[in-house]
Amino acid sequence: MALLLTSIVLLSVGTGFVFVTRGWSDQQGRLAAQQNLRSAVQTLSREVRLAEACMLPSAVTPPSNFQALDGVHSGSTDTLIVRSNTNCAIGTLTSAGGVCNGCTTVYLDNVTNFAAGTWAYVYQPPYSGQTAFGEYFLVKQVNGPTGSPANTLVVDTTVPLKITLNYTAGGTITGSSPPATYPFASVYGIQQRTFTIGTSGASPALMLQTINNSSSPFLKGVESLSVTYTLNRAYNAATCTGQTGGSPNLCIVNLPTTQADWVLVRGVTMTVGVRSTRPVRGASGDGYLHLTEVFEIAPRNFVFQTSRL
Repeated sequence: MALLLTSIVLLSVGTGFVFVTRGWSDQQGRLAAQQNLRSAVQTLSREVRLAEACMLPSAVTPPSNFQALDGVHSGSTDTLIVRSNTNCAIGTLTSAGGVCNGCTTVYLDNVTNFAAGTWAYVYQPPYSGQTAFGEYFLVKQVNGPTGSPANTLVVDTTVPLKITLNYTAGGTITGSSPPATYPFASVYGIQQRTFTIGTSGASPALMLQTINNSSSPFLKGVESLSVTYTLNRAYNAATCTGQTGGSPNLCIVNLPTTQADWVLVRGVTMTVGVRSTRPVRGASGDGYLHLTEVFEIAPRNFVFQTSRL
């Protein structure tokens, strides 16, 4: 009889332990999914709000590789590209330094906030029928190997991205009528982050790619990303995929198709989906907990902040 009672007690304790352990595991899975969703919302919101910080004036249409926002529309697995200059490193080529024609040393009016090992973008303004363009390069040294000459950036030529084109620094355009001068090219510090949906092991993940690096898992559990853009122009059924309603009734698109539309972005709406990284009892048919959040971000540095319909 004593043995029977002991067995019953041990069975009860063991069953209770298994129940508590499974309950704890389910709770941990729910909490982790909720935290991953919060982290995704916070990260994407912060990045979009900082887009175009200390870049070209909002009224200027940039080259496509210098747009503050870019991306690819793929349904629920969109790509988002965000560019900014959060260090506000900006310098202009000088007449004394001369043009930069595939140069390995860039002469600027100042190099404040530039740093070795960071990326920069050299921008050529448009002139005489020449459209604007630019290139990325890695800063190897600020102010030369020995601190001289001053106000220079040494280009790292060991990486694929470097200066290969011609950038002007004033001077008369020969044969121009009426007489004209070349504009002064500028250099900006640049950070670029590309967010996509991929996998990390057996789990979906939000992937992050920076300049000249391969994509790597940034946040596990993120399984979907859908982005739409509200433009600062009136709704037109022929060119818009949605509308805001109200007055004015603004255009919503899955992805701006022209540079002119990119500079009209006044709001970014994201739908982020997260899946638990472990099965959770009582969840959906596949055994995983799925959470979704829709949120809208107002980029702080875009043209709509100063010019509205």
